[in-house]
Amino acid sequence: MKPSKMETRLCCEQHLAGITNEDLHTLRCFAESRLLHLGLSAGLAEDMVGKSLAAVVSGTENGRGGRKPRPEDVANKEAFLNYLRGVISSVVEAGNRRQRYTMVPLDPPGKAGPALASRLAPETDVEIRDYALELFSRLRTRAPSHLLSTLEEWEATFVWTDRVPTVSSRRHAHELRKLAREVVAEIGCFN
Repeated sequence: MKPSKMETRLCCEQHLAGITNEDLHTLRCFAESRLLHLGLSAGLAEDMVGKSLAAVVSGTENGRGGRKPRPEDVANKEAFLNYLRGVISSVVEAGNRRQRYTMVPLDPPGKAGPALASRLAPETDVEIRDYALELFSRLRTRAPSHLLSTLEEWEATFVWTDRVPTVSSRRHAHELRKLAREVVAEIGCFN
């Protein structure tokens, strides 16, 4: 017999209350690996775990919004932790999609920012332009044809973001990052 929604909710609450520090550490490590896989900062891992747990709590408390586990997701602790890893993955992916083309200005309008080593805009910095020219010319010669649209989009946003944009598929962005690591190892980083 299938458990009722109330029974599922109660099991979920029990599992949430039973999360140990070790479980939180494991979830944080999982979040870090997902973030790094997408080329994002691992420093966001704790926030991603917190957002995920908050979404589950919200879903169990009011039934509107948030994440609601299925009965098989709360069958035992391991199933519940696996469910939480899925929620974390989903939250990380959603954050990745929202921030795909976010550009951070050097100085917010009307407010002086922190002192920078160079007051040049990144697109006018000769070292960055030379580095980008070398990087993208080598990438163009090595990249298979299915990566060219992602490569073009990345080249257009290179000076403003440290992320490879996802144009057609995350797999393509991942493949291009891997190829770029090889090229960067060959040419070295600029100082």
